[in-house]
Amino acid sequence: MVATFGVYIASEAKINGEFDFYSILGMDPFAEKSKLKKQYKKMAVLLHPDKNKTVGADGAFKLISEAWTHLSNSVKRSSYDRRRNLYAGHAAGAGGYDIYSKFAVSHSRLDTFWTVCTTCRVQYEYLRKYVNKRLSCKNCRGIFIAVETGVAPDNASSPRDP
Repeated sequence: MVATFGVYIASEAKINGEFDFYSILGMDPFAEKSKLKKQYKKMAVLLHPDKNKTVGADGAFKLISEAWTHLSNSVKRSSYDRRRNLYAGHAAGAGGYDIYSKFAVSHSRLDTFWTVCTTCRVQYEYLRKYVNKRLSCKNCRGIFIAVETGVAPDNASSPRDP
């Protein structure tokens, strides 16, 4: 039941109107295909409708299957990553800078990631242990799921522990 709920919560996070497939699988956007495959298989065993009779497990299984379909195909994944990264740059207020150089700089520290409050759009940097966790925004005090945006803004708050 917890896995089912987690997939549905992760599917609420949309990037440019699309599902965040990495979030649905509970993986980092930089994960290798082999790690994505291992995670998909683990979740498929937990959520397969023949094995899991929990309400909503079949829908969660369809979501992880769709995520795996997109992320296992290198052409689809590359296209999805480009759309995802471009949107992250626009959401961060990027007015025309080279998103790929900014993206590389923001990920030079592998122990942290950038996320954004879905209510007030303020961006924060958190330790990786908080990816896909429910966090409270310091600005509006709203609750949001910490989904990696991938791009560091020019000026942002950086709480290390929520």
